[in-house]
Amino acid sequence: MSKLIKRFKEDLQLAGYADRSIQSYTSAVLKL
Repeated sequence: MSKLIKRFKEDLQLAGYADRSIQSYTSAVLKL
């Protein structure tokens, strides 16, 4: 069970990282 929770946390971290990179990318495009 703890393995599943750990995997879920890692997925959440990856999703958060992707979300931040998308936001920074869109803000960079809007600045152009």
